[in-house]
Amino acid sequence: MLFWEKISESYLDLPDVVKKDMDAAIGQAKLLIRYKLPQFGQLLGQYLSPATDVDTPAVLEGDLEGWWAVADIEVKTITNRIQYVHI
Repeated sequence: MLFWEKISESYLDLPDVVKKDMDAAIGQAKLLIRYKLPQFGQLLGQYLSPATDVDTPAVLEGDLEGWWAVADIEVKTITNRIQYVHI
């Protein structure tokens, strides 16, 4: 059981908005860790070892920077959600 799940079950008087915000932040973080960071690893691998197939577009440095800029926004969103909740 996650730490947050223990807290939310222990403190039954937490406002629903707090529970929803924390659940949303945790869900976003899980998506980032499980799917988006591995995707970055794949892009990085393609950048470092470009495909020799002419049908496969090359991954450019700007692609990595753009991907990371979007990920940074998501991390900041998660952080803001968690900081917004004061227990």
